[in-house]
Order: sequence, then structure tokens, then C-alpha cells
Amino acid sequence: FVLSGMLQCSKCGSKMHGMTIGGKQYYLCGGYIHKSKAFCDRNSVKQTEVLDHVITAIESEYLNPAIVKRLRDELHRQVKQSTSKAAAGDFQAKLAGIETKLAKARQRLVEVDADMVSNVQEQIRELTKQQEQLDAALKASRTPVKRLLDDADAKIDAAMKAFARLRETLLEANPVLLRKFLREAVSKVELTVGKQTSGKRNSFTLASGDIHMQSFNLFSSPR
Repeated sequence: FVLSGMLQCSKCGSKMHGMTIGGKQYYLCGGYIHKSKAFCDRNSVKQTEVLDHVITAIESEYLNPAIVKRLRDELHRQVKQSTSKAAAGDFQAKLAGIETKLAKARQRLVEVDADMVSNVQEQIRELTKQQEQLDAALKASRTPVKRLLDDADAKIDAAMKAFARLRETLLEANPVLLRKFLREAVSKVELTVGKQTSGKRNSFTLASGDIHMQSFNLFSSPR
């Protein structure tokens, strides 16, 4: 039940719980299950139906042209900032400092007691990682701005192309990973279920719902 803990009955405010009925996955009102029939109706919805609407909302949110434009503008700003002469000089100075620390750490590696070797090795790994990142940043700062901007645009276009396959990718995903992704994208879904009575038999259908997305502040900029 990939939407467990996220669905809420709009009539009574209770969480909706997953149940398998006739081999299909449904969500039923927790107020009806755990309290009483008088507290709320046996509101129930199919998981496939709710999931379809939730994925549609996620697609609309993350493929929003305004958000894509903000992403593109921010990456362009960062590229231009990283290519300034001051930035290149800063990277060089930091690289020199890292290289000095690396030389000292490698010297310590042959001098320290055996029980300290692993600590020094970890320090060397971390310094080497920083060195590689600074090397890449320095290289980028010396690359023509237009080429870097074109590379940034290509990455965004590739990401948007991948997002266009979001529904297919999500529905093929491992249920555990799918649930994790949905929890990161959606805070809760309030469902309104319609009730139809025919004699003594009641049937329930999804009437409407409010999907609350998790706050999504791209680069700390308010949406």
C-alpha cells in the first residue's frame, strides 16, 4: 500500500487504511474501521485510482514551466559566477591548500602507530575527494561560458525528458521506493468519497480530493 499514512477522509479527518478486497487494493476510512459505523461511512477508494491522480499532480508540479525556467536561470547564474577570474583564483588557492594537507597526511601515514592508520587513510580519502571537486571547478571556470551554458541547458532538457516518463517509471518502480518517493513529494491527500445506496447495498466512489504537495523551494527561493 504505497499511499499508507498519506490519505485522509475529508468527512471525519481520520487516516485511511489499506485493505485487500477481492484481490484489489483499497483504502478505507479509519474512523469507520476503528470507531463505529455511526462515526463515519465505509468510505473506500481503489489505490490505482488515487495513485493516478497523485502522479498527475506530481507531474504538473515538477514539470511546471515556471519552475523549469527558474532552474535554468539559476544554473546560468551559477555558471557565470563560477567562471569569474576571482572564482578561478579562489579555486587555485584552495587547491594549493588541499595539496599541502594531502602531502602532510601521506607523510603521517608512514609515521603513525598502526591503530591510527585507518584514521589517516580516511583523512586522505576526504582530501582527495575535495581535490577532485576543486579540479573540476577550476576546469569549469576556465571553460568558455557559452559552452558551459549549453551544457547546463542540455542537462535540464535531459532531466525534463526523463520527467516526461515519470508515470511509466513510477508505476514500474519497486513499491518500497515508490512509497518513499511519494512521501517526499506529497504531504497528504484529503479524499471526498461519494456514497450511493441501492436497497441495503452501499457503493462508494471517489468524488474529489485535495493533494497537498511537500514544500518545494528551489534554491531557497519562495514559490
